[in-house]
Amino acid sequence: MLELDKPQFTLGQIAKASAISPSTIRTWFQRGQLRLGLHDKASPQNGMARLFSGSTAIMVAVASKLNQMGIDIERAAEIAIDFAYIGDSSREPGCLIKGDDVVDTLLILSADEEVHSSAILLPRRINTSLLEVLNSEICGQNGTEGVTILALFNLVNRVRGSLGLPSDNME
Repeated sequence: MLELDKPQFTLGQIAKASAISPSTIRTWFQRGQLRLGLHDKASPQNGMARLFSGSTAIMVAVASKLNQMGIDIERAAEIAIDFAYIGDSSREPGCLIKGDDVVDTLLILSADEEVHSSAILLPRRINTSLLEVLNSEICGQNGTEGVTILALFNLVNRVRGSLGLPSDNME
């Protein structure tokens, strides 16, 4: 089991790490806007987790940040769940894109939900500006109007640090 998968954090710890109130997190879970992770331990009384994983903490923080940036909580949660619980060839679930020259992982989504139903994760490389990333082949197809960008390095590592987990240094 990966360090991020261990159910070891309370709702209060997750709230503090995510910079959001416990009541907001509880409401989002009760409304079904956020979902418990595979490794979270649910309470038999009401379905809320007694213990959350680090992956769930990261999911809550990403969803909250996107919501603060004006993204509807349902869409923000869908994107955050994909980031926190699903990996790919370039990264583990809940982790940043790895690479010798990668300095950040950018989560990019279009204002047009029909163009991109979910977000695109791109590495930001050394000596690469955000404008160059936006003008890349992937983003350039639809222009940069109505694009939301969330740089994940600081957010993910703030959550990890608050929970006493090792930082994700992308190496």
